[in-house]
Amino acid sequence: MLPKERQEIILKKIDEEGIVYLSELTKELQASTCTIRRDFDKLESDHLVKRVHGGAVKVQDTEHILETTNLNMDTRMTMHPEEKRVLCQEIARLVKDDCIFIDGGTTFMYVMDYLQNKNVIVVSHNCLLKNDDTYRSKLYVLGGLHSSKYQMNLEPMTIDDLRYFHFDKVFIGAAGFTLEDQNIYTAEIETAKVKQQAMKQGKKKYLVIDSEKIGMYGFYTMANLKDMDGLITTQNIMSLQDKLILASNLESRK
Repeated sequence: MLPKERQEIILKKIDEEGIVYLSELTKELQASTCTIRRDFDKLESDHLVKRVHGGAVKVQDTEHILETTNLNMDTRMTMHPEEKRVLCQEIARLVKDDCIFIDGGTTFMYVMDYLQNKNVIVVSHNCLLKNDDTYRSKLYVLGGLHSSKYQMNLEPMTIDDLRYFHFDKVFIGAAGFTLEDQNIYTAEIETAKVKQQAMKQGKKKYLVIDSEKIGMYGFYTMANLKDMDGLITTQNIMSLQDKLILASNLESRK
């Protein structure tokens, strides 16, 4: 199938449904992930769609990642498992005998696998985290109203529980991160409140973000890179110039 034919199908589908998913298009069009991403890039450069995490939306609907356009949990859990494992391994590398906060979201779903042999206390509202009695690590799950959509606990009880803890390191995820202004975004407000409270309780704060979220705007600006002590992301996703800008900004705060 020619690129133009594929892109016409994508536009028709996005016009009908408002959002298209990368994983579905690769199967439907029998094309590779890289091919569909190139189609997204072309359509976005023509101002016909806006890329969001794991897919694309109509430009006239939104230019940001919203709660309504954010991918469902089942879809997110199957996306980029190897990249998520790399990020979780890097978190584990930074952790020694610490008390740490782990944010909600599928980015962190494998982190306990890499912390099991460390004398570490993990506090989280993320219901995807699983600990075993045989692990050296300990896991405390914060209370709150359980959200099946995000597989985490939220609302005032979660915030109140957080205030009792003091963390050596806080690891925060996001729905989007933009290089030009270095803002960190969420798709809605409730998860942002938990992130912001956890950051207040931590000595060191790290943004943990996968490649698909770089360059994505969100509904709510919850922080800026200048509020963080470090950035954890996968390699080869930014140009050398972008890496130098980020490194310079982080170095200036040491």
